[in-house]
Amino acid sequence: MTSEETADKILRAFLSLAAERGMSAITTRDIAAAAVNEVTVFRHFGDKATLAREAVRRFSPAAGLDAYQPSIDASGPQAAIDGLLGCLAELQARLAGRPELLQFGLGDAACYPGLTNDLKVIPAAARRLLTRAFEQAHSPLRDDISIDAEVIGFLGMLLILATWRSRHWTDLSDEQVTGLLAARLRPLFRSPGDPGRTPPGKRHPLVQRRRPVMHQCRYRARQASWPPLSGSGSGAYNHSLGR
Repeated sequence: MTSEETADKILRAFLSLAAERGMSAITTRDIAAAAVNEVTVFRHFGDKATLAREAVRRFSPAAGLDAYQPSIDASGPQAAIDGLLGCLAELQARLAGRPELLQFGLGDAACYPGLTNDLKVIPAAARRLLTRAFEQAHSPLRDDISIDAEVIGFLGMLLILATWRSRHWTDLSDEQVTGLLAARLRPLFRSPGDPGRTPPGKRHPLVQRRRPVMHQCRYRARQASWPPLSGSGSGAYNHSLGR
């Protein structure tokens, strides 16, 4: 076994134990028992803090997320939805690919400030990826949709689903998760019957129906302020004013 393979085996063992028991509850002896001898653990990493930092850096999906380039067809709502579902599936797969890192990051890792910078690059990369995808799908999106708000919402949804599935708190299948994501995406896009899609230069039917009522109200207001003249000339005018 090469030095690189040994280091990889140690880091995997550490991450698995840390996710299962918590970092504070394991010792280098526990890690050695699951991988190699304790001397080898010390020779490669020295202590648990270094082990944790190296494990996060080695198995972090951030670089892969930044390298991933979504290709969204924005020619219509359904095409854009399909493209976004593909992007969300990619994110979901990367989260599920290393559940130990997810559990460790949400658990004991918060007690070690030195890990903060290494961990926060993961959600930041996921956010950049999903933002790129939504920006490509911008054309058929409804005008009142905030891309930033939707990106945060979908990342939160993926995180919850990944956490539940890694801890066996739910038996949702991949197809069911895709269905939930699709149901969340559909209301974000315009449809032919959407009243907000009135063509430029054409008044909305509701506005057209309201205009006569508005004119009638204005006419009645003028009648109340200026009674109709009963005759002609200044005499009739003075009479209408009660003079």
